[in-house]
Amino acid sequence: AEHAERAGDTVLAITCFEQAGLQARDRFANAAAQSCFKRALALLGDAEPLRRFDLLDELAKIADTVGDRASQASAHVDMAALLARHPDDERLAQLGFAKALLADRRSDTAASEQLAHQAFEVAERCGAAQWAAMAQGQLAWLHIARQDYPGAVRHLAIGLPWAGRIVAEKIRAETESQLLTLSGMVSLLTSRLDEARATLRAVLSRGEALGRPRLQLGALDNLARVAAYQGRWGESTAWGERGRALAEAIGARHDVAVAQLRLAEAAEPAGDTAAAMQWHEQCLPTFRAQGDRRHEAGVLRQLG
Repeated sequence: AEHAERAGDTVLAITCFEQAGLQARDRFANAAAQSCFKRALALLGDAEPLRRFDLLDELAKIADTVGDRASQASAHVDMAALLARHPDDERLAQLGFAKALLADRRSDTAASEQLAHQAFEVAERCGAAQWAAMAQGQLAWLHIARQDYPGAVRHLAIGLPWAGRIVAEKIRAETESQLLTLSGMVSLLTSRLDEARATLRAVLSRGEALGRPRLQLGALDNLARVAAYQGRWGESTAWGERGRALAEAIGARHDVAVAQLRLAEAAEPAGDTAAAMQWHEQCLPTFRAQGDRRHEAGVLRQLG
């Protein structure tokens, strides 16, 4: 890419920077991926607006992984500006879901729910199966958070058929697995623990086969919770440690904090109060820095 850029072959340089960014992204070399995508964007300028949208989306996803909410929001603003000038319904649904997810990350559940509904309406209208499924998944998660499990089941029942319509096999498998993770959570929270464990182990296996660490992290986190519900503190700790190691490997700071929370939740009933307090104190700054007030409140309660 640098050679092409110096030679004045801008088209080739953009393509090479983009490919380098995608390869860095796939191995979670987050800083390198950001640098490559930004250089591609700088060379692209105002040409190919929808390609520019896709590069900005890659930057937003990396920001989500590392917990940089300000950069995530900034990318969304630029993406929205592009769509205002160059409408594209499928990308509008994609952006709507991304904004709903960010609002939830910042504990603004009312905004997240509104944005998810809007994303689904656009996706349904244009037949964007992936974003229709993901919007329903986000709505299911919000119902789980408010302990409305029948509501969550209703949204999953809408979302899973949409996921089944996704043409690309790998994307279909990943999207279905994300919704199944939520299904496993509902099973867990309604005390169907064997069903929850089976579902989450299946998701974990699929995440490993697909090479999707973020998918694996969701399964690992909830498997730790299943073990804790059954008083299997050693097993819960093992799942938590596995999740923490994976989250650290990909630079997912929020997931590191969640894994630390699971380790705290296993240490206290096992009799190691000092370790529990230490884990809580380690994860608290991350939840505060990223605006995750739901987890911050839970940690403060436990420390109190």
